[in-house]
Amino acid sequence: FEHVQTLPFPQPVYPTGWWSCTMASKDNLVKYFREDDANNRPFVTRYYNAGIHHGALAMPQFMIDALEDEVRPQEG
Repeated sequence: FEHVQTLPFPQPVYPTGWWSCTMASKDNLVKYFREDDANNRPFVTRYYNAGIHHGALAMPQFMIDALEDEVRPQEG
């Protein structure tokens, strides 16, 4: 796949911990979504909105640091 996006998330029930899933696409960037549709959805919700959708793709800082350490050559 040309476009890949990992979504990390805390799993609060057994088995607990940090999990991730990966979205992939051949023909468009998976980071983009139909923001107009999210803002004008045909159903009522008290939680979901375009900002929540954007936030779901954000990676926690500890994970960014860990991945940078994995890529960066170790000194010594």
